[in-house]
This record gives sequence, structure tokens and C-alpha cells, in this order.
Amino acid sequence: ESLRERLDPIPVGLSDDLGLPGDAKEAVLMAVLANEHLAGNPGNVPGATGARRPVVLGAFYPAP
Repeated sequence: ESLRERLDPIPVGLSDDLGLPGDAKEAVLMAVLANEHLAGNPGNVPGATGARRPVVLGAFYPAP
């Protein structure tokens, strides 16, 4: 069963249609998560994941 069928009547499209090539989605996600980490913003959604609290994800290791 496709995502479109499962979410009907909610419209589902392709990221390509919004100018984000499918091959670039993972790279963009990593950049967004890195930005959120550096800004000190939580990167999880406790209501969706079951986490006890919002937390900043990842670690930053500057080059020596």
C-alpha cells in the first residue's frame, strides 16, 4: 500500500516538485540537524518518539 493511499485525502507529493532532488534529501536533513544542534534546539519530538524530554541531538567535535 502506498503512502498516498494510506494518507488519502491528505495530498502527498515529491520533494522534487518543491525543488529538492530526492538524492539530496539525506544531505539536507543532516545539514538541518547540524544547524539545530549548533543553535541549541532540540532535535527530537517526545510526543512522537516516546522520549521523556526534548534534547539536543548529536555532538560537535571541532578540528584540533
